[in-house]
Amino acid sequence: MHLLRTILLLPLCVAICQCTDPMSSMAQRHKMNGLQLDYPLNDAQKALQQQRIELYRQQLQRHRLRQQHGLESLSSSIAIETELVHLQLQMTTDAPTQRALLQQLQQTYQKVITEQQAKVALNALDPDVLAASQSALLELKMLEAQLP
Repeated sequence: MHLLRTILLLPLCVAICQCTDPMSSMAQRHKMNGLQLDYPLNDAQKALQQQRIELYRQQLQRHRLRQQHGLESLSSSIAIETELVHLQLQMTTDAPTQRALLQQLQQTYQKVITEQQAKVALNALDPDVLAASQSALLELKMLEAQLP
């Protein structure tokens, strides 16, 4: 359960750390690992980041189409959407935009929680997914509260 939560929130936490403290130790570690976390991004980095965002949007769109046909669960797309929000957060320093992105992700986590609670009636509940989603939603709300 903790591993799932860590996997889901790590990119988002890195982005938030970057937004609030660009010289944090986490930002330093990622900088050493080759990830660019400083603002502003240069034109080449922005173009690359925009390409990555578009690829994640396409992947998320395909995933949601598969959900509509019952081939995927909503909870399985949360990692894709989390990474997409992480990339979008890196592209902006505007607090209202960051808040909107976090709220969008919170809504997705809320849908996952609702989906898991509905599975209780079907006896198909995955308690780890439900607990991780509830915990992640709470952490996202706390991160949003820290935005200026």
